[in-house]
Amino acid sequence: MKKNNWINGRASSFQQKKILLIMKLLFVFMLGFMLQSYAVVSQAQNKRFNLQFDNNTLKEVLQKLEDQTEFSFIYKDESINSENVVSGIFREKKVTEILDKILRNTELSYTINGDVIIILPKDSETFIEQQKQGVSGKVTDNSGVALPGVTVLIKGTTNGTITDTNGNYSLDNIPANTSLQFSFVGMKSQEIVVGKKTTINVTLAEETIGIDEVVAIGYGTQKKRDVSSSISSVPMERLKDKPVANFASAISGQMAGVRISNNNNAPGGGTNIVIRGINSINATNDPLIVIDGFPLQDGFNQSENPLNSINTADIETIEVLKDASSSAIYGAQAANGVIIITTKKGKLGKPTININFSNGVEQMTNRMEPLNREDFLKFLDDSRANAYLVDSPNYGSDNPNAPQWSWTDDNATRIRNWQLYSSDHEWITGAAAAGDFRINRWITVSDETKAQPYDTDWQKVGTQVGKVQDFQISTAGGTENIKYMVSGGYFNQEGIVSETGYNRFSFRANVELKINNWMKTGLLLAPSFENLDVMNNVEGMFYSMVSMPPIYAPYDENGKPKYLGEIQGDWREWNMYGSINPLVNNIAKDNRRTAKNLSTLFGEINITKDLVLRSELHTEFRNWERNFFLPTAYPQWNNRTSRSQGINNITSRLYWNSQSFLTYNHIFGKHTVNAMLGYSAEESSYRSTFIRKYDFPTDIVSTLNQAVTVLSAQNDAATYRSSQTMIGSFARAMYNYEGKYYLTGSIRRDGSSKFGADKKWGIFPSISAAWRISDESFFSPLKQYLNDVKIRGGWGIIGNSGIGSYDALSTLVATSYVLGSSSKLSPGYVDGRVSNSALGWESTTDYSLGTDVELLNSRISLSIDYFYKKTEDMLFSMPLPTITGFGSYMVNIGSMRNRGFEYLIKTRNFSGDFNWSTTFNLSYFRNRVLSTGQVNRPLISNNSYTIEGKPLAGIWGLEFLGPYKDWEDVKNNPIVNANVPNWLYRSSPGTPKMSDVNADGIIDGNDNTIIGSANPDFVWGMTNTFEYKGFDLAIIMNGVQGGDRMMTGMEGLMARSTGTSNTVYDYFNNYWRPDRTDAKYAAPTRKSWDYSPNRGTLLFKQTFVKCQNISFGYSLPKNILQKVNLSLSQVRVYSNIQNAFIITKYPGYNPEVNQSGNSALSQGIDAGSYPLTRTFSFGINMSF
Repeated sequence: MKKNNWINGRASSFQQKKILLIMKLLFVFMLGFMLQSYAVVSQAQNKRFNLQFDNNTLKEVLQKLEDQTEFSFIYKDESINSENVVSGIFREKKVTEILDKILRNTELSYTINGDVIIILPKDSETFIEQQKQGVSGKVTDNSGVALPGVTVLIKGTTNGTITDTNGNYSLDNIPANTSLQFSFVGMKSQEIVVGKKTTINVTLAEETIGIDEVVAIGYGTQKKRDVSSSISSVPMERLKDKPVANFASAISGQMAGVRISNNNNAPGGGTNIVIRGINSINATNDPLIVIDGFPLQDGFNQSENPLNSINTADIETIEVLKDASSSAIYGAQAANGVIIITTKKGKLGKPTININFSNGVEQMTNRMEPLNREDFLKFLDDSRANAYLVDSPNYGSDNPNAPQWSWTDDNATRIRNWQLYSSDHEWITGAAAAGDFRINRWITVSDETKAQPYDTDWQKVGTQVGKVQDFQISTAGGTENIKYMVSGGYFNQEGIVSETGYNRFSFRANVELKINNWMKTGLLLAPSFENLDVMNNVEGMFYSMVSMPPIYAPYDENGKPKYLGEIQGDWREWNMYGSINPLVNNIAKDNRRTAKNLSTLFGEINITKDLVLRSELHTEFRNWERNFFLPTAYPQWNNRTSRSQGINNITSRLYWNSQSFLTYNHIFGKHTVNAMLGYSAEESSYRSTFIRKYDFPTDIVSTLNQAVTVLSAQNDAATYRSSQTMIGSFARAMYNYEGKYYLTGSIRRDGSSKFGADKKWGIFPSISAAWRISDESFFSPLKQYLNDVKIRGGWGIIGNSGIGSYDALSTLVATSYVLGSSSKLSPGYVDGRVSNSALGWESTTDYSLGTDVELLNSRISLSIDYFYKKTEDMLFSMPLPTITGFGSYMVNIGSMRNRGFEYLIKTRNFSGDFNWSTTFNLSYFRNRVLSTGQVNRPLISNNSYTIEGKPLAGIWGLEFLGPYKDWEDVKNNPIVNANVPNWLYRSSPGTPKMSDVNADGIIDGNDNTIIGSANPDFVWGMTNTFEYKGFDLAIIMNGVQGGDRMMTGMEGLMARSTGTSNTVYDYFNNYWRPDRTDAKYAAPTRKSWDYSPNRGTLLFKQTFVKCQNISFGYSLPKNILQKVNLSLSQVRVYSNIQNAFIITKYPGYNPEVNQSGNSALSQGIDAGSYPLTRTFSFGINMSF
């Protein structure tokens, strides 16, 4: 960003000090934990105890010691004589002192390894000492290359070493009865028993994702092999080194049934995520985002993406729970699916440092094609020729001998005919007699217009090459007692138009501390600071870049944006409308800043080896501030200045969530049981202030204390407070027999403050089952082809609580009254909303059926899913008659269903030195509104129409049949104003021809109908990855087939242009002319009297194929890194192309845009958008 108000001047110094303070606190916190972890063993050995024994057996004494100390005891039952009894009182004694005394008269001794005490016969003590030996060796990878920095630990202790630059290690005095643990980041850990070996060489294999991959399932994890519901995952490799502001942009098109639409491509703009279709009319359709167990509150925001605060580089895995059997454990928040994000954690081994830096540029992916100067002048003449024709006195006459005006008449003929025969000829003649010839500009292109020398490419002048920077640094490591991961990142994006940009500072610290063998605790901190510059009316700016005539000069003689509004006496008067130069948009400032901190404190207790209690406390504090300033210098279309105004809006949210759950996991024989029982509570509190003031004495100082006018004391200076709470209890049980038969059930009960007194509680059950048919004996003949086949299915009910905090309550709204005969206003209140004590949960019943198949030794894997979702008791804002004094009230009414299929196929095409794998997914759903209530009323919102028996939010307009070809076509079909005798006011050749839906012979608003649907036929994605001797290439494609978009924002340019602004070549080459009657679009006209409707004219398919990302990299061989001797374990250089190209016939900037964002009742409406951008970046990733 060129200008960053977040860090300049004193604010910069203060912010930097604050960041340094946070980093210092994190360092001190981590150092304290690390020192504590290393001190645990010594503290345990030095700690003193008070114990008393009274004829206890030796086993009982050892058990009591284990219960009251941090030590675990290991011994053989046969070596402990049950006749040995112990009596005595021990005060302030160490464990060693106690053991020395109770074992004094026995044949037993002991040895201490870390926090483990081994009881053994005395004669073996000498043997063990004799068996201590030195061990050395070398650690390599699969290709035989030495691995430096591998951690080698003696199991059960903190004693060990790391391999040198040649992969060698050496350890002395190692007991023969122990094991060595070898670990390295990105490699599978190994454990090897020492025995009598003095040389142990180890080959570590790379971590691979296979059948034993673990996925997050909500309040726990599960092997992917054992999943009986519908869960999609994205591997970490798909996220790495992507220069994007949020993770959704990085995973678009990579999961079946998960559609991620780029609604606003501006820096920091919103990304819409829809899982298996839209489920609600007025409640939220956003999925629940859970990060490290913390369910987040933010939903979709078209201008500011709340997902931006999550640093993609910190993410380890992403799982999407798509059906009710997997997501019902989240109950009231899970109706639209759940996205579970797990961030990176520390791992056992020496500290590692990873640094990643990339730098790139961005530009428009697809430009629109406005006319150049030469064609623009031709277009102006056509629009004026058409305006001239309709004023002919014989226009539309049935007399073949009546003289007609011609499209090809020259300017002199047009003016003469107009002055003599036009219906306004007296006024025209009078103006000409007075020397005013401006009206002639309606039917001719003036000489002044033709003389303009400019040929401006406004898209080129108004855009710039944007910049993208991404810097990430992290460190991770751990011992048996502490694991940690600390990261910091900076992301900066400058948009393709000035004064649009986004930057983010992010930090994360994940620390886990093992207190003892049965308890651990941890802290997760994730502060972030975001700064966003939004351009005022950015959609209008890009519209202006297309509509602005090329014959206009962009700058004045002083090099400043030229004023293009109305000027009396100017050559543009009565010729072209006054405009706002798009280059002035950047002088209006709209800055948004967000400071957020997520924190999680957890504790986990192993009550037994099978029973674990975990408690988590999550908190989020978010402070958002907007500062908007419109200076006096900002021009209007009819004035060189504006009334200056400023806005300051601050909103803060404190959100806490507490959850505790008990998990039982036990394997007995061929049976595996996992059960979980939990409870959660949460509260969100909001506070906000809003101030708007006008009339600043100068544009230099934009702080609100300089402005002098508050127009509305009640609305322009206000504070707000609100809160909402929810509590829930939940349980789940999972059973599998021999990895062949699976059964899972869950239930959740939630209560929310949002709902009416009679319906605050909701219950959400689910059940799923799976059968691994390939493990049956009768399947054996097929095993060589189909090595794994699983059939699964599920059912569940999930809820939706995504409405306002007080929609169920009657509210009061502040107002003012005039009392008595005085004119003085008195403050008061009026009823603002009708209460509804029966307002309850919107519920979705979900049925799913699927299969997972692996073929040819798992070279090919296939998943197929079918789903059916029915939403009932939909939360709907019901309109009320005006006579009630209320606009609407919230009720439960109506139902809707979604059903569809999902397909996922993965193949390993080549393996070896050259690896090539492919992942392809395809999904579709069909939506239908089943009921809108007892009255079956249609729902109309922003050119969208919802009615029973049809898909939600059908696009509403007139069905365009093309322009009328000729008079025969006009007089034999329904037309506009058919009851008006004068053809000047009726349809004519070249005007829009619309379908007469109600068959009354007249084209008007009564012929509006559903003309399209935004729902696509299907969406798909494909990823190909290639690897060869250190080189890697990944190509991610995705696309949409079908689905409609109506370009309402371009109707003035392309539906039936008025010839007062520029247009695009698609329209110019395809509009009606007398010599081109079989045209695609209506003819342009400088003026018209028929006022034919054109809503529905610009309806296009959004079909596209997009290359989402191309990533190419090279990892330096490890033997070269060893020679450099800089402790580097990995170096990868790479390049990325984001949004490499898009193939589409859609004529707008972005086929995915929707004016109303994620609104369920208004879809497929393109009223203008920020264009898609292509980003080229280069980077380097290093690990130490």
